Amino acid sequence: MVISSFDAGGAERVASILCNRWARAGHAVTALVWSPPSKAAHYPLDPSINYIPLDLARISTGTLDVARQNLRRLRCLRAALRRADPTVVISFMVEQNVLAILAARSLRIPVVASERVHPGAHAIGFVRNTARRLTYPLADAIVVQTSDIADWFATRMNIRAVVLPNPLELASFPTAQRPAKSPSDPRLIVAIGRLERQKGHDVLIAAFAHVAARFTNWRLDIFGSGSLEQDLRRRIAQAGLESRITLRGVVDDIPNILRSADLFVQASRYEGFPNTIVEALASGCCVIATDSPGATAEILDSDAYGTLVAPNDVDGLAAAMATVMADATLRESYARRAPAATTRYEASAIAARWLELLAGIATAIPATSIRSAPND
Repeated sequence: MVISSFDAGGAERVASILCNRWARAGHAVTALVWSPPSKAAHYPLDPSINYIPLDLARISTGTLDVARQNLRRLRCLRAALRRADPTVVISFMVEQNVLAILAARSLRIPVVASERVHPGAHAIGFVRNTARRLTYPLADAIVVQTSDIADWFATRMNIRAVVLPNPLELASFPTAQRPAKSPSDPRLIVAIGRLERQKGHDVLIAAFAHVAARFTNWRLDIFGSGSLEQDLRRRIAQAGLESRITLRGVVDDIPNILRSADLFVQASRYEGFPNTIVEALASGCCVIATDSPGATAEILDSDAYGTLVAPNDVDGLAAAMATVMADATLRESYARRAPAATTRYEASAIAARWLELLAGIATAIPATSIRSAPND
């Protein structure tokens, strides 16, 4: 597994779940990460996983330095793959995908690259986009999370991508433990995601400000970290809602947070496969989410398991929130149905589908010792 890190984040969580599942099934798993040795993984990893921090997460200072850093990363990754001698390489996210494809193919190792967000909505710049277009056809497979993203690759890059949704450890989200609340108890809205423009927390704050005066016993907690923290705090202060909207930062115990939530709202402008929506559904939450590029509508089966609103629509989001905030019966109806939406994402089944893909690739390509490849 080649990934930038195992820090808090959706792609990182998916990688940790898959690596742990494969390791517990008896496979030898090596994780090559950009992180320095001093930085531990945020997500627990099985002790049998060979975790190798390559210390490649450096900030580049200009165009020439970008090229220099990526050449260094390529050489380092190639050397690490030579030592690991894997049957197959899996990489997550564009920069790691490009370098993994180049390094693995030069060593005649099969490589599977995985996109973790909708590429049609996530701008990566001319250089990265060109690198993706040049290298992705060299991969043995491209994995995406939804048919919508697969269609994008077929149309824009003439690549047939494999659709594998994200896995969820369902046992971590027991809905039976949701606390009972009386009608007079305070109510909680939860949002989870990086404090970046993609996640639309600014839209959510504005929407909550529209309904706050009407629903005085409701508050909003936003979990995550990112570059927009101070901007979001400013927006909260401007709305006069410092006592009712709280930025909680990064936390480990997401299942307990979701069990205490009366409503989960995700206001993203685009997604790949939003893990937090699946986790909220598994926890028996009533869910409101934006019908943005990515898997959200697929997860919610249109409006069967939650309410969909248009992205960037403050008034529409506020109206949807007011509807479910005012109607406890409606919230409970959605909450009862919610877990049924998640069984298709159970981790053991998704990890097994990955292994089927990897086994097919490994057997289709004649084994060639990497020791016969040119030296670095």
